[in-house]
Amino acid sequence: MPKRKNGIMPVTTMMTMAQIQAKRRKTQEKQHVQSTQTGAKRRADEVVTWLVENEMTQALTSNQQEGIGFNKWWFNWKKVDKLSEPFMDFLTSKERQLPPLPATPQVAGLIIPESTDNLSKYRSALYLYRQKARILDKVTLDPDKVSLYEETLAGYFKSASRAEGQLKQKGLLTKKKGGGLFSMEMYREFKVKLWDACEYKYSLFNKLAFHTCGRTKNVGEVNVDHFTLDGDCLGLQFPITKTDQCGARGEDITIHFFAASDSPVDNLFLDFGVYFACLHGGPVGGRIFPGSTKPATGFRASFKRMFTEDYLKTKYALTCVVNILSQY
Repeated sequence: MPKRKNGIMPVTTMMTMAQIQAKRRKTQEKQHVQSTQTGAKRRADEVVTWLVENEMTQALTSNQQEGIGFNKWWFNWKKVDKLSEPFMDFLTSKERQLPPLPATPQVAGLIIPESTDNLSKYRSALYLYRQKARILDKVTLDPDKVSLYEETLAGYFKSASRAEGQLKQKGLLTKKKGGGLFSMEMYREFKVKLWDACEYKYSLFNKLAFHTCGRTKNVGEVNVDHFTLDGDCLGLQFPITKTDQCGARGEDITIHFFAASDSPVDNLFLDFGVYFACLHGGPVGGRIFPGSTKPATGFRASFKRMFTEDYLKTKYALTCVVNILSQY
């Protein structure tokens, strides 16, 4: 039998057909990352619970394996055309409150509909489970009913988006998206505090997260094999990113690091050296941050120890540590 690259050999295992089919289904169910599946299940459960509580079960069925509540309620996808209006009622029930206006801080802020970005996550959750029913569970769906459902929702979201745009036009909502709470000033202060506290692991993690703009999960799973030498600098390639979950384009983007010899606290290579000197035996299994605890968890704990609520409010006019860390 011919060998493959890196000494890998194809093998044939003795599995029963039932084991093969169970393994195949498990592979199919991993089409979406775990966080997406978890979020979709939480939102779908919320929709079902609301519909049951409000006695709007015309598009639901009971005694289902993945259903919720005493009667195990879940979606009856064969009646998807009857789901659109109850689902839109659920979406309409979601609201948010604006902060008080500076001129009248004693008056409560205006209550407005939930953002279309957040509402669309519920729509996506239901789509995920409808596709699961159609593809994995072989539920036969009437294309006309599915089309009617989608067209009805499309009209609702178009109207909701237009109403949200008018709020932005009036200046009641900002056009800015994403977070900006973790400022450059705070980053600089934090990296000095980490050095002073001899927390070299989180100092390195902090700099890698900042310079790569990587998600904390990607940074926490960095391996020595992900680094390359490129001329006079060090390169890093994330095998998996948010937009490339299969790692098909991992070698297309290389993030480069250069030494900052005039500023030790900014020198990433110094962080690597000191951290590895403190890490007995070096990287374990090639992992830069070995251990069962995710480095992002310890990183956030360090931040909470070094920045109290009162300090954040006084210096940065911020009041919630959780909101700050969610942006980092």
